[in-house]
Amino acid sequence: MCRRVVPALCAMVFALATGSVLAKPDSTLPDQDGRAFMASTDMTYLELSYATMRRQLADEALDDAAQTLSWIRRVAPQDEVASVLAAELQLRRGNVAIAAMTLLDITERQDVDLAAKREAERTMSVLAGWSGLDGIIVSDAMLDQVMMQAVAVGIQTPRSPRRVVDSAAFAYAVGELPATTVEQQSSLAGFADSTPAMEMAMAAGRTLSPPPAANSNIQVASALAPPPSVPDAGPRDLIDLVFDDPTNLELNFALFQQQMATGDLDGAASTLERVLLVDPRSKLAKVLMADVSIRKGDLILARNILGNLLGEEDTPADMSERAETLLAEVETRLDPTKYQARLAMEYGRTENAFGRAESDEILFLNLPVVNNTPNRSDDYASYDLGFDVTRELDRQTPTLLEAGITVTGRDTSHRDLSDVRTISANLSLTQLAAVRLSGGLFASTTAVNRQSFNRNAGLFAAVITPLGAKWEASQSISISQSKYAQYPGIANNRGRSERSVVGKLGLSRQFRQALVNLAMSAGRSRARNRLHDLDFRKAEVTVSGMVGDFSVTGSMSRQWTQNKHADPFVSPLVPTKRQDVRSVKFRYPRGSSVGDFYFIPYFRMTSHSTKANIPNNRREGSEAAFGIETVF
Repeated sequence: MCRRVVPALCAMVFALATGSVLAKPDSTLPDQDGRAFMASTDMTYLELSYATMRRQLADEALDDAAQTLSWIRRVAPQDEVASVLAAELQLRRGNVAIAAMTLLDITERQDVDLAAKREAERTMSVLAGWSGLDGIIVSDAMLDQVMMQAVAVGIQTPRSPRRVVDSAAFAYAVGELPATTVEQQSSLAGFADSTPAMEMAMAAGRTLSPPPAANSNIQVASALAPPPSVPDAGPRDLIDLVFDDPTNLELNFALFQQQMATGDLDGAASTLERVLLVDPRSKLAKVLMADVSIRKGDLILARNILGNLLGEEDTPADMSERAETLLAEVETRLDPTKYQARLAMEYGRTENAFGRAESDEILFLNLPVVNNTPNRSDDYASYDLGFDVTRELDRQTPTLLEAGITVTGRDTSHRDLSDVRTISANLSLTQLAAVRLSGGLFASTTAVNRQSFNRNAGLFAAVITPLGAKWEASQSISISQSKYAQYPGIANNRGRSERSVVGKLGLSRQFRQALVNLAMSAGRSRARNRLHDLDFRKAEVTVSGMVGDFSVTGSMSRQWTQNKHADPFVSPLVPTKRQDVRSVKFRYPRGSSVGDFYFIPYFRMTSHSTKANIPNNRREGSEAAFGIETVF
């Protein structure tokens, strides 16, 4: 006899005291040998394990299902879908109260994973098929037993969130309540108006009879000995289990999943080879082997595997579609010539667009005069359109020939500010050896307000050396010549024509969540008019990485410039400058698509300042812009 009735926490039971078993709905699965599950290209490797466990539950192979659950727990200890499958295992063992409380907890949570919620809804339909869900009262003694500290599954109950249920749990026997007075039966029935099992059945769409009346037969559940538990595999690693049973395909696929999760591509390939020895016609194993080969860069092997798979007449349509997709990717990567176009459009606002000096007085013939340059902001629109061609040459050492052309433009709003267009081209040769060598040519032409302003051409050479621990060092040198055209409003613009040489040293490292680049450069420029001769040095650092869903790139640079001669129209002092530039760019890589084009939005902020020994050159400014970019 129950000590007392627990309100709103009653559940269905495993077997009646008379020995009759509760009715179970027909829940057999259509693919008893599991091959359809293995052939589904939409399934992840965890989902293959889910499908295996569902089949075992439907076949009442509960010990095998418990073993599969332990494999899933090894790979993904916090997986929510596994918690639902564990609840169904309890249900099919007859522990209906535990299953119902677990499903209630999952369906009532707001942060539950969508896949887990769908799995819970499927399990609810199984639970709703059991008979006799109303009129069952759970005793305190039974609840005290099932709320004991867990040792395996670790399911939290909604009524006692800090206590967990043992995987062994308890079966429930039900006995009819001895005849009592009408008042006592009415009091008991009042506590049994809602149970977890009844709530699950109603949520699944089943219509239940009203709560038992005072004169009806009320049944009481009590705890029995726990059912036999599956022997624990112990703390052994999954790979040890595979070695004990190398022909077990489920174990091998679980190991493959674990190896892929840790990036062990060589181990994953070995596991798939073992699977193909056991089942040489496994379509899934062949597709996965091709996928692993692509990830390892062995494109020829991947192409052979996929070609043979597509040539087999019994390959399912969905598997053929997956193989064709992978084969198209392989052929694209094996094509020696690749093309890429890119586009970026931006709209922004420039502060101090006219470049006004900080001082209210500037120098002319070393005399202070009023600074009449306006300090105004201006809106602008810009674009950057590029097209690149890369061809892998037929050489023993991988060598790339690259060519590209880029068109950039910037349109300002104020009529006294200039619009700029630049067309640039490059041609380079890169040898992809342990030490990368690169060299090439570059050229550009710039027009201001549709009039020729300057032309530039040069050549460069670079060496990139790996230093270990993901560090790389780079050294480069470039030589160029710029020719300025006669331009209205700029006195002696041709005198700015120059020849320059620049050397650069760089150091970069790829961290787990960020890429860091450090660089130092120095150069010298000699102009037709010696007033424009100068030497410069520059230091810069760039850091890029992911912050949540956003890609963030930040950079800082400082450049020191010293002219070789003074400008007597300004001051007898030789100009020296220090220019600082700071920039940050936020990109949203997920972006959005319009037709066949995929666009990535971004936001950019830049600030710059110049310190100098002559007040004419001291100025500050900033810029903020929104834009979109795409590659096609």
